[in-house]
Amino acid sequence: MISGWNAAWPIPGGPPRPVIERIVDDAGLLARYRQIADRILEEHFHPDVLLPRLDALYDLINAIWR
Repeated sequence: MISGWNAAWPIPGGPPRPVIERIVDDAGLLARYRQIADRILEEHFHPDVLLPRLDALYDLINAIWR
């Protein structure tokens, strides 16, 4: 996690990214981008979803290496 970075917003800097620039420059595309990013983050990366998956993988790996 990058401190202070909103994952629903493209990270600034780096090489030119024409697609991201087009999205950011178009209010309609930016709203859709944020909506899709928010859905993906909530469905797959929300702590209530992600942490149990990580714990299960840890337990599986730990059982193999014991």
